[in-house]
Amino acid sequence: MTELIPIKSATIGGEEINAVNARELHAFLGVKSKFRDWINNRISDFGFTENVDFSSFAKNLANGGRTREYLVSIDMAKELCMVERNAKGKEARLYFIDCEKKLKEAKASQIPQSLPEALRLAADLAEQKMQLEAQIKEDAPKVSFSDTVQKSFGDMLIREAAKALGLNPTFLFDWLRSRGWINKKNEPYQEYCKQGVIRPRISPYDHPEKGPSVSVTAHITPKGLYRIYTTLLKEGLVKRNDQLELSFK
Repeated sequence: MTELIPIKSATIGGEEINAVNARELHAFLGVKSKFRDWINNRISDFGFTENVDFSSFAKNLANGGRTREYLVSIDMAKELCMVERNAKGKEARLYFIDCEKKLKEAKASQIPQSLPEALRLAADLAEQKMQLEAQIKEDAPKVSFSDTVQKSFGDMLIREAAKALGLNPTFLFDWLRSRGWINKKNEPYQEYCKQGVIRPRISPYDHPEKGPSVSVTAHITPKGLYRIYTTLLKEGLVKRNDQLELSFK
């Protein structure tokens, strides 16, 4: 697939997601208005929110001036393409949809499909945990948020995390799927396992027809609970929970 517009990793609202540079999208779409006018009008007209749909930052220019750059989520980029209502907009939107499809397929291929693959993943995660513990000792006495939360929370099932956050479990499952944390089978993607926000619990069992198999259950880590809480709080999807925050401090 030919790369029409570079897709890059960006942190928006405390979460690392795929995004595109709005200036590059503006150029591809062939918009006649100036970039600054175009992006400001689109944000205002369609209610896009900073740190939810996009992030912005100042950039120094070679001539000594400064400009503002915008990194927009793929969902926002698709909407920007739609409102242009031209061939370039349609082409870019279909390109983003195709990119998302291929990304999901790549993530799905990382889920262990057999007992040996599951055991290899478990070994890798155990090694990462040892490295993390060594790093925590090296960084002492500075205590991070996730270290503090560990005193109050351990790894928990998604339903338990929903209860701790005062959420409907169905809502949290849907939210985690939409953000790419888990797949349709509620199994965690390796990308987020590596970030330490979710962990798989792997249980071997004998399937009556397939023979030796594994079941994978997603568990939210204290670090993951913090990320979910702060992100939902910024998005206005949960209310501030003083009792919960006392456990975070």
